[in-house]
Amino acid sequence: MIPPILTSSRYLTTTGGVFPASSSHFGDLFAETLATPEAVLPRALELATQIASQTSPISTYLMREMMYRGPNSAEGAHLLDSELMVQLYDKEDKTEGIRSFVEKRPVNFKGDFKTGVPQAVPWWEPLNIVPARKAARTGTSKL
Repeated sequence: MIPPILTSSRYLTTTGGVFPASSSHFGDLFAETLATPEAVLPRALELATQIASQTSPISTYLMREMMYRGPNSAEGAHLLDSELMVQLYDKEDKTEGIRSFVEKRPVNFKGDFKTGVPQAVPWWEPLNIVPARKAARTGTSKL
């Protein structure tokens, strides 16, 4: 097999080309593409409604944070996920999720972030984004 000259991500970022979302350069980056721009908003609203009505906001928050701020190994992710699951065990949304499943009815999550987020959050080290010193803004370039 001949090795590729550029991977898709390098090709996209270095060539400056403009490609449709359906281009093979994107691989499986998109879960779906739509035929027209007009179809995007109705589909986005449909997905947002599905997410809002079928998932716990706390669970969605934790999944997103694990993707963005998760450990750098499978073992670390497993340990963190296990700790979060233990801490979520007696929370209102877990109980509601099980009850709605057993009773075969739509779920009605009511957990709030004040009492529903596990104690392990935040597990990441917060970044200090305050500049060490404030540079005087003169409105002129320093180049």
